[in-house]
Amino acid sequence: MQNENRIYAVDAQLLSGNESEAAVVLIYAPNAELAKNKITIYQQQHQLRLNYSLLPLPLELYFQRHADGALIEPIRTASRDLSDARALIIFMPNRFEQSDKTDSPCLIKTEVLLRNPNEARGPFLFQALPDSVIPYLWPEDDSDNCYVIVNAESSAWFPTGFERDDIRFACLYKGEQAERMRNIAPYLIKLPASHSFAEELFSTPMAGKENDDGPQQWYKHFGFFFRSRAEFDDLLQHFRKFMILPTYDERQLYFRFYDPRVLEDYLDRLLCYPKKLAAFFGGSLIESIVLPKGDYFVHYAPNTDLSAVTPAKKQFDKFEMDIFIAQRNQSLLAGLANDMLVAKPVLAEYYDRETIEKVVHHCYQVCHKHGIYQTSVIGIFSLLSLACGSVMDIADPQREINRILQSQLSEQEKLYEIKKRFAFLANQGIIQNKLGETNG
Repeated sequence: MQNENRIYAVDAQLLSGNESEAAVVLIYAPNAELAKNKITIYQQQHQLRLNYSLLPLPLELYFQRHADGALIEPIRTASRDLSDARALIIFMPNRFEQSDKTDSPCLIKTEVLLRNPNEARGPFLFQALPDSVIPYLWPEDDSDNCYVIVNAESSAWFPTGFERDDIRFACLYKGEQAERMRNIAPYLIKLPASHSFAEELFSTPMAGKENDDGPQQWYKHFGFFFRSRAEFDDLLQHFRKFMILPTYDERQLYFRFYDPRVLEDYLDRLLCYPKKLAAFFGGSLIESIVLPKGDYFVHYAPNTDLSAVTPAKKQFDKFEMDIFIAQRNQSLLAGLANDMLVAKPVLAEYYDRETIEKVVHHCYQVCHKHGIYQTSVIGIFSLLSLACGSVMDIADPQREINRILQSQLSEQEKLYEIKKRFAFLANQGIIQNKLGETNG
């Protein structure tokens, strides 16, 4: 019986470049040692890198000691495909979460004009609540369940503007941290329509004072409104759990969900992810959300019963981090293109902005593929490519530049050797340097 195969499992990290992703390795083997051997063979055959520190365990024992309860059934289902012919399966928890995407949105998003553009701005410091928003936040049949989360950092008038005896508020930070960050912290506030603070939030600056930090808050990205029948303390505890969120690979990130621009981006990204929406909305804890957005407001309301959906783990999943990284890289590369145009104005004589950005993006991808991450190095390679009119990895007919990229040299050593190679190609007349000196 000792030689009879059974299913083993172990937590691992699948490594790719300088990134890693959580994995559960499922192995069909007679014992743990042979399971480890099969992992080694699988890595060699598929040119993968898997890091794991614990001994593979029989599947049911693994479930008892290590498994996320929400993943037990999916892992068990995946394990049924194991056989002598297919002795190893890599289960990716974060990709499983992503597969829970629905075909249609689970939130209805509506943009509504805050005020009629022909409506004259009165002489008073604050404006009356706009008729457009009242049905969304203070409907006639249930006008006592509106809340707002306000970021005190957004205005010099906060938090003193709402620290009043007749309004309930609490900082999302606790204890000494709440006191220390009093002027820059987010706050939960219960907001009656009749309270003057509501008018302050919905008021726009008077003519000629649009750039002043006046007491009218609408354009300041101060936070967001929502409706809920839950108790104040339950709402406070709910949102406190989102102040810092782990990533799928166990990093900790601040989550500025109280910035309406961040929250709109977040909710738009999750429109078709009911489990993640159920986590943020707390099931049925939050009924709807209203965000300020310029001369409009944005209203989000679930069109499915989120209380009937098993909420996802409160974390940024891999697909979200991939989007964050892509957005950050796009911003960095756009900035790099700007810097290049400032440093080398002659670029504009040969290329339009779109072409320069495409070359920068291509060089970024080539560099990252070969372990080069310094922005300055990527910028120099981009300049070299633009100088000779051909991107760096195909400019050399003898492919010597590719050999340098694939070598074990350091980033600076690769830069030195590739610059030498470009100079050699230019001296041989193989490429023509349009820009002159490109040492950066």
